[in-house]
Amino acid sequence: ANYAFSRDVNLFVAVATEEVTYKQKGAQSNVNPNIALPNWKGKNEDDFDSANVGLRWANIAGRWGLEADYGYARSRGSTTVEQAGLQDPFPKFRSTRNTAKLDVTYELNPRIQLRGGWLYEHYRSSDWHIDGTEPDTLSSVLSWGAASPDYEVSVIGVSFIYRLSLPPAPLEY
Repeated sequence: ANYAFSRDVNLFVAVATEEVTYKQKGAQSNVNPNIALPNWKGKNEDDFDSANVGLRWANIAGRWGLEADYGYARSRGSTTVEQAGLQDPFPKFRSTRNTAKLDVTYELNPRIQLRGGWLYEHYRSSDWHIDGTEPDTLSSVLSWGAASPDYEVSVIGVSFIYRLSLPPAPLEY
């Protein structure tokens, strides 16, 4: 959704959700070729939610512009395997991400614009595929000993924009 307060000021909001389910069946056998009937099944369920809200304000005092927005995303998932009537659920995995952004622009002339901005992101996840797995967890496999991402980052940026052609003149109503 987008609401324009005026030609230069608008507010936007976006919301999304998705649910995905995967099912599979297979046959496990010591015979080659494998001609066994399906004797196991697995199920993955993943949920994703996201939202974003922001404000854009152009042409402040004729030359300045401001853009601010905030984003949130979350995912959750589970995996289960059933063999011979026994269910073996794996631990659940999840992640969250929060992002805030602020940009300020200044128009030197119709072709040249300066932009300064700040971006902040906080990401946290928990994934049984990675967490607790050390380089020597499995006797015959070496790994890097990675952990699920969990970080905060703040970035300040400055940019210079040069337009090769002049923007079209604004429409008059």
